[in-house]
Amino acid sequence: MAGAGSTLIGLKGKKYQLQSEKAKGGEGTVFVTGDPSVVVKVYHRPDAWTERKLKCMVRHPLNPYADGVHLLIAWPLDVVYENGTFVGYVMPFVKDTYPIYILCRNNESHTHDCHEVFPNYNWTNSIAVAYHLAWAVNYIHQHGYIVGDMNSNNIMIHSDGSITILDVDSFDITDPDTGERFECTVGISEFLAPELQGRDLRKAKFTKHTDEFALAVHIFQLLMGNAHPFNVKVVDSVKQSLPENKLEMNIVNGNCPWVKAIDGITTPPGAPYLTMLPAKMQTAFKQVFGYNATNAAAVSSRRISADMWRQLLYMFYQRAVMQGGDLIQCQANPEHFYLKGRGCEFCRAKQRYERFIAQLTAAQAKSKGPGASGNTGNSGNSNQMAAVAQSAAANTGGGPRRPWWMRLFF
Repeated sequence: MAGAGSTLIGLKGKKYQLQSEKAKGGEGTVFVTGDPSVVVKVYHRPDAWTERKLKCMVRHPLNPYADGVHLLIAWPLDVVYENGTFVGYVMPFVKDTYPIYILCRNNESHTHDCHEVFPNYNWTNSIAVAYHLAWAVNYIHQHGYIVGDMNSNNIMIHSDGSITILDVDSFDITDPDTGERFECTVGISEFLAPELQGRDLRKAKFTKHTDEFALAVHIFQLLMGNAHPFNVKVVDSVKQSLPENKLEMNIVNGNCPWVKAIDGITTPPGAPYLTMLPAKMQTAFKQVFGYNATNAAAVSSRRISADMWRQLLYMFYQRAVMQGGDLIQCQANPEHFYLKGRGCEFCRAKQRYERFIAQLTAAQAKSKGPGASGNTGNSGNSNQMAAVAQSAAANTGGGPRRPWWMRLFF
């Protein structure tokens, strides 16, 4: 098997000398090469189907620098062989980037922080990243390709807010020469559209509209202080651990309390309200997430396109950076911004969370009673409060700790 020290041959005879490992995953290992501008991915189990797909992508390339400045897509540049046997492909070397989840997903390891990318981070940086992501997805769709696996490990951000999409060998494409379709067969549930949830992705069909759903989730997280649109709080604590409260089932059922009233379900404590955004963006999120379990597939074609998100985000960003714009920087916390006349929703979200924790702490203390260490008379109440505390932890990132969607700002 090809490894460090191996010399691989490209489609036109170009040689690639593998050096040290850069990364290793379930599908293969990425090696740096003697050419500092490229890396090579060597598959653990290369097959003829993947070889045909990569050859198609090399024959019909997307410009990796589509906007003329940024490395937008780590598109396959060559297919490589060892002793005549297919082993992997060549792609651009993506440097000095961080995964997007440091801005839009829980980062329990704390190995990275948004201030590593943006030393003077504020909310407009997240708006800029969202814009660049929409721009990239729109470019991919314009050329007839589908991202498919739009998970946060495959989206890297640069210090100027631009992004690079990795693992493009998982894209869903159709060979224009032969008509053969090369499906995307992988994905992460938190970004999968309702019509894909619970299905065998090897037999499911990714489309432009499933991409639009995943894109909307990313944009929502970036703009809403890391809140996932389907990570909800169930009012009845007894139901917190039931299957219908799982994020995947909330996606299937359209349980998004930011865009519609749902009996027994609210937004999590400390999450900002959708009213902090411009009216057109609120409407866009309602159009994507306002479905239910029975009509999700039927209304999928009504999802907001990547190009429309690009336009909305560009206009929103201009409201912050243009002189006389109405997106105002918060005096209490310069990382926050808010629309003129509305006040800082991030600060209000923090206050709501602090009240929630204070009430929870008081209720727990009350349930124990004075000197309750050996008191069994309140065991029912204690058990109930333990359930409340456990459900609160599940919905706020761990009890009195700051919830993950607040860690950027508070």
